[in-house]
Amino acid sequence: MRACCDVCGTERDCRVVQRDETYPVKGDPITVRAQVMVCNECGEDLFNARLDDGNLERAFQEYRRMKGLLAPKDIIAIREKYGLSQRGLAALLSWSPATVARYETGALPSVPHNEQIRRFRDDVDYARELFGARKDHLGRLERSRVESMLRQLPEDDPPQDLLLQYLMSKYSAQEDEFRGRCQFDVDKAANMIVFFASNMRNVVKSKLLKLLWYADFVAYRRAFKSISGMAYCHNYYGPIPMEHEVLIWHIQSNGMIDLKPHDSGKGDCVEAIALFDDSLFTGEELQVLRDVCARFRSATATGMTKVSHREDAYVRTQMKEPISYDYAMNLKAIQ
Repeated sequence: MRACCDVCGTERDCRVVQRDETYPVKGDPITVRAQVMVCNECGEDLFNARLDDGNLERAFQEYRRMKGLLAPKDIIAIREKYGLSQRGLAALLSWSPATVARYETGALPSVPHNEQIRRFRDDVDYARELFGARKDHLGRLERSRVESMLRQLPEDDPPQDLLLQYLMSKYSAQEDEFRGRCQFDVDKAANMIVFFASNMRNVVKSKLLKLLWYADFVAYRRAFKSISGMAYCHNYYGPIPMEHEVLIWHIQSNGMIDLKPHDSGKGDCVEAIALFDDSLFTGEELQVLRDVCARFRSATATGMTKVSHREDAYVRTQMKEPISYDYAMNLKAIQ
């Protein structure tokens, strides 16, 4: 291993050593077993961002252990226990969504927040009390999901919906490259479907699936982040969401859409029953949905298949292969 040494003034062979290092965390000195890069020639410590980040994370972990603070994975598990999105958890706890996001990506929770979310995890009555008081701040689908989960908790603690749990696990198992650097948000995905079904007449399901793909990929092209966090794969008729049948079933069973046979007898049309919840989306995301709708409003399902087949994301992938969001930079049909 070689690196540039400031003391030697040139690139030198180096090694990684382990030793105790003390880091200040929230004003407390925290000592951990750190990994440090050292110049073989002069013995000077060398900067290495990866090692430094790892040492700091170990210091944070030790601080959490000493103070009894929940780790990011613990907070994610609590949220998923109740079927909540980051936004939904924030609403029930009267926090900001940004606070939940920071805690789930490594920020240290404050002591009051730590105690509150521990109570939310361990005290079902408290969870029900918060839900009763704040449920109007949740979207329809999320409210129904949490209510169902809370009903089941006293007798048993199973997943609220095994198929939904399967869907969530399939998407969370995908790398960021295939989710557009975004955690899967089933409520956003559901409302994207409601949006297109509300703004287009007789939208065939096969067309709808490609509208979702274009919307997420256009969003990624513009802001390096997808809207829904859905993963897509190469299919015979074009790019489609992975496990889309489970997604459609879940949304339909929650009374947000209905499927009706197309007049031609070929395929199903998606009809929106619920109202579109625009509060789930940023202004930029809403503009993406409007742009995709305007671009493809008059396109047939067959026409969209032909258009999507010309995209690099389709041409350069194989059947059932996950599609990287990197292909968003080369979209042809819409910018």
